Amino acid sequence: RRNMQISFEEAKNYALYQLGALFGFAKAKGMKIQHFKAHGALYNMAAIDENLALALCEAVASFDENIIFLGLS
Repeated sequence: RRNMQISFEEAKNYALYQLGALFGFAKAKGMKIQHFKAHGALYNMAAIDENLALALCEAVASFDENIIFLGLS
């Protein structure tokens, strides 16, 4: 786990790519994605970097606005 310097668009695109892949696996098993939680360093970075958190939120909302977004409170 390490911090990486990524742009707003890169973060958004990474999240969308992973959501899309997970959606495919879930759909193949007759399941739905209910929530999103970033992992490891990305989770910790989003807790202190508002721009990164916003990119992840926008990715999730653009994919499916009914997915629950989990973040550090």
